[in-house]
Amino acid sequence: MGSYNNCFTLNCIVNENTLTFNGVNLHELFDCNPGGNCTYEMNDENKSHIFKVNTITLDSIKNYYDIAPNVVKINTNRDNLSVIKSMNNIIKEHKPRIYISINEDIEKIQNILYNDNYKSEHIGNNTKFFYV
Repeated sequence: MGSYNNCFTLNCIVNENTLTFNGVNLHELFDCNPGGNCTYEMNDENKSHIFKVNTITLDSIKNYYDIAPNVVKINTNRDNLSVIKSMNNIIKEHKPRIYISINEDIEKIQNILYNDNYKSEHIGNNTKFFYV
């Protein structure tokens, strides 16, 4: 990771529920995330593959490592709302800046963040920036 001493990598998926996940790109995860607590089936060219993937909430990461992000970038294609829900305490206590790729859940996400006094700006082609 170079000379950064405040960064680390976790081999997991961030989700609001540590037992389920509904938006993962299985092709990207098949080889890089075996092991964990969630089982998925991937059908590819009439073959079926079953594997497990770790999931965790951002609030759990904060509690375990005693760190809180000051910037979060979310681009999960279909599960941005789940990531926002996974960081409820971080949002309320630390107010990180949040970049989110716009998808069908953007209105629900806005409602959650606006209730916590966030403001937003549309930046780029498909991204909203939320800040306090």
